[in-house]
Amino acid sequence: MSVDAYIVIAILVVALFLFITEKVSIDLTAILIAVSLMLTGVVSIPEGLSGFSNQATITILALLILSAGLEETGLLERLGFSLSKLASSSVPITLLVIMIPAAILSAFLNNTAVITIFLPIVITMANQKNISPSLLLMPLAFVSILGGMSTLIGTSTNLLVNTVARQYGTDVLTFFEFAPYGIAGVIFCIFFFAFGGYKLIPSRKRVKDYNQKFTTDTYQAEIVISNPEYINSLNLKELFKKKEIEIIKLLRKREVQNVQLHLDELEKDDRLIIKADVKALISLQEDDGLTLHTGIKEGLEKDKDSIIAETVVSPSSSLAGNLFNPASFHRKYGAYPLAIRQVSDVYFRNLGKRLFAINRINIGDSILVEAPPHFFEKPEVKHDLIQYRILQGKSKPIFKQLIAAAIILLVVLLAALDITPIAVSALGGVVLMAFLGIFKTEKLYEKIDWRIYFLLAGIIPLGVAMQNTGLDKEMAALVILSTEGFEPFWVILAFFLTTTLVTNFISNNAAALLMAPVVLSLAGQTDIDPKALLLAVTFGASTCFVSPLGYHTLAIIYGPGKYKFSDYLRAGLPITLVIAFLFSLMLDYNYNGEAAIIRSLLAK
Repeated sequence: MSVDAYIVIAILVVALFLFITEKVSIDLTAILIAVSLMLTGVVSIPEGLSGFSNQATITILALLILSAGLEETGLLERLGFSLSKLASSSVPITLLVIMIPAAILSAFLNNTAVITIFLPIVITMANQKNISPSLLLMPLAFVSILGGMSTLIGTSTNLLVNTVARQYGTDVLTFFEFAPYGIAGVIFCIFFFAFGGYKLIPSRKRVKDYNQKFTTDTYQAEIVISNPEYINSLNLKELFKKKEIEIIKLLRKREVQNVQLHLDELEKDDRLIIKADVKALISLQEDDGLTLHTGIKEGLEKDKDSIIAETVVSPSSSLAGNLFNPASFHRKYGAYPLAIRQVSDVYFRNLGKRLFAINRINIGDSILVEAPPHFFEKPEVKHDLIQYRILQGKSKPIFKQLIAAAIILLVVLLAALDITPIAVSALGGVVLMAFLGIFKTEKLYEKIDWRIYFLLAGIIPLGVAMQNTGLDKEMAALVILSTEGFEPFWVILAFFLTTTLVTNFISNNAAALLMAPVVLSLAGQTDIDPKALLLAVTFGASTCFVSPLGYHTLAIIYGPGKYKFSDYLRAGLPITLVIAFLFSLMLDYNYNGEAAIIRSLLAK
């Protein structure tokens, strides 16, 4: 090997160490790779910077913008809310309700965006149906990854590997060439979990306090008696019974009182901690004698244009894990919190304190807010809260949702019918969304995870360096020696599983770009179709179900699902092995004429 090849190996070893340990962020590690390759002269400056203008990188960036635009319209939240109505207390039925649409959406949208939207909705759904969220979130994440394998744009890995194929002069993969494998994987995953596989996942739903069994749309709230003369003239017990409002506690001067003794003789500033559905809470807002307590000293200022909306705490929210402070909430978001519905247990440990002061917020918790009409356009709100539904006031216009969906459909059709390259149609879709006002361009940059762009831009030169130095051919030669005499099926399976193993220590994109040059060089020295090996690496990079480390989607659900590493191994290993065997068999059959492994088994 040349000196340059040894330099690439040294850079690769250091990069792998940084990827695995995450002593620095993976996007910074990728940039360090590109800079090191240019400083050592292994690649030229244009080659070292080629990742920033690479067709795959630009396409992925455009697709992220399109996904963000669709998310901005609230269409995914609308879909999630509609799906929640179809949920059942039966785990298999609920799995079918969430897994099928998630797989379809992930084939055309960024699956991280799909999971981010679905996650709080699924947690809320699980809570309402008395199902452990852990039984739903892992199957949801697995099927979204497999759904992303179905099309060229379903995952960034597919686009990146296609770029490497173009660099090596191999026939590029078409838009739906991935579909048979992705669809087969989705069908198996759905059947596996819906028909008993979910039992491999531990149920980690904590037992609720007997007084905290919430029904659909039930919130906790605190009301203040502002007009005791008026309230005492009513039959409050009958009023609350009619509205299906349950009184949990009565607080008078921070002391707990007997509800039955004092309910007919309420005093000014008495506080009632209640459970009620959103319609009842909104009706209380309009009652002159009762005031929803916001925990804010200045009280609730009415705005004729204000909205009342249900929000859900997002996976990236700064609220998660912290005690809820209504004053801080108002200062940061400009909205008044009216009530809370939590996915986990709520214990009134110190009943002398107000309701809002004793709740620790978790991902998936719902907060009912009264807010200005443009509340959901604020960057801090978009980051921390997901719009579930607007109950009073103006909701996001449905025509924008339809336009955004039509634009994405047009982008897919233009690429699928080979009318324009996917990069051109995706960029055209971005321009069209901006021109039609689907999103505001000045706020666009806040919606994009730029780490993905820099990760891809920095790591692409590594493939160029391996090709320039001949390291890819050297590694391919070692593989040929170690697999001599093996049927193509076993070689395909070996690369699939090797890439899967590597992906669990570094990012899936890095694993694919590391292995792709090797398999393309190997294919040139054997009779195995290069596309079979390339797809094995592509799928292997995404089939990383045995730990939460290899794929961002699996990391997102780790905390909310209260999972342990062993849970991924228990449920993910059977899926990984079956998918690896099934896909390898299909690849061997489709690209090598017939499945040699079947032929050899029949011969025995």
